Amino acid sequence: MEFTFRLIGIGWAEVTIGDDHHRLRMRASYLFDALGDLLGALELLLNGQKEASSSMLDEPGQHLWLFTASDDSVFLRILQLEEWTVIDPQSTGSTVFETTQPLDEVARAIVAGAEAALGVYGPDAYYEEWVYHPFPIARLQRLKDRLGT
Repeated sequence: MEFTFRLIGIGWAEVTIGDDHHRLRMRASYLFDALGDLLGALELLLNGQKEASSSMLDEPGQHLWLFTASDDSVFLRILQLEEWTVIDPQSTGSTVFETTQPLDEVARAIVAGAEAALGVYGPDAYYEEWVYHPFPIARLQRLKDRLGT
């Protein structure tokens, strides 16, 4: 698994997710705490919750990350929506990425990508570029502790 979160200007990030077969690149807006929300979804899954979701807004569109865990694996499906919606987004979105992987592999890839972003920007520069949301350091640390990294 591969995951990157790269700031590309004030209030914008480029996010990449990939496995051995597919790769998806998307933009995320600072209007929603994309990285913090994604790390939060991973926390829920690693703590035994079977379903979690995360959202990345792309003014006006949205990428909705849907996680479904079973045993030690997780099915990740990312929907692209033309508009932001809270009313049954699964009926309005189209699948642009899906994979089934070991949960710890997905978590480790996303944690590594988040950690790399922190290493590049540091908390202060990240906050200056991301504007409304500080870097989710506490969430990242809890995940690293949980994964033993």
